[in-house]
Amino acid sequence: KGEGFKIKDEIYQITGPYSRNTHRVLLSLDLSDPITAQRKGKREDNDYPISWVKMHGAGRVFYSGFGHNNEIFWNPAILQHFLDGIQWALGDLEADATPSSKK
Repeated sequence: KGEGFKIKDEIYQITGPYSRNTHRVLLSLDLSDPITAQRKGKREDNDYPISWVKMHGAGRVFYSGFGHNNEIFWNPAILQHFLDGIQWALGDLEADATPSSKK
């Protein structure tokens, strides 16, 4: 696990066909934080990925749900996250895409 950080953004709640058995989760919503603990989402397992990668055949898929708040696009850490994800999807950056459940 890396370091946490806080931002204000509307989170898209993925309901399916998402699974940690097929996706490598990069960032997820932490519902143990007092600010988010009272929030109730659509997933019974309380697993809310914000960003993930996965292989699809020989292709690479990068997903990020950030961006419902314009301020997100001025956050240097988020911009770096987008750049790294795009470079990985293009094959210019190596990273582990092993599904999260298999780590």
